[in-house]
Amino acid sequence: MLGYRDLNPLLRHLLPESYRASKVSFLVGEEWTTGYVSSWPLPLEQWERGSHMVAQANPDRFLGVPGLDALEILFVADSDVILANLLSGAVDYVSSAGVRASEAVVARDQWVAGGQGYLKS
Repeated sequence: MLGYRDLNPLLRHLLPESYRASKVSFLVGEEWTTGYVSSWPLPLEQWERGSHMVAQANPDRFLGVPGLDALEILFVADSDVILANLLSGAVDYVSSAGVRASEAVVARDQWVAGGQGYLKS
């Protein structure tokens, strides 16, 4: 069954040449990472592999200016660093299976109890 996430529109004028040039490397090309072009309200501006991504609001978006000016996504593998970032206010949201129960308990006791956020499993 195909859903809306399986049928993303692709820019026809950008992809055929790289597909014809190398079918093997096509799926790992910059068209899917640092050179990705999308219709997102916050298009990708910067991608430092293994570190972070930054998206900036598109002021010319056909549905109007997005509600966020920018979005930064951090890639953090260490659950202790994730917890420290969360408790310090350096991050606003964590979506990671890398957070263990012991970190969740600390977040609940310090962060949630202080009214600074909530946990959802």
